[in-house]
Amino acid sequence: MASPKPIVIAHWVLRVVASGIRAMGAVPKFTGGAAALAEKLPGGNGMVLAIGIAEVAAIVLMLVPRTTLIGSGLASGIMLGAIVSHVAGPVG
Repeated sequence: MASPKPIVIAHWVLRVVASGIRAMGAVPKFTGGAAALAEKLPGGNGMVLAIGIAEVAAIVLMLVPRTTLIGSGLASGIMLGAIVSHVAGPVG
């Protein structure tokens, strides 16, 4: 049986990696790198900023142990919205 310490370390590594990947998607929304997205979305820059804020909230929630599941759910919802907007919405 594996000791709990390697499992805890693995959980933290996964949280940090997932949060880092999410942060790479959030940064352009605050630095103006998502201008093409803003042109296609209804709401323009305001909508892009709101998505960026939601992504940062998901990052913070994923890194707090008591709210990891909430943050993961929020991140999943954001990704589902991105998929839908690309497949059947204004972006795609």
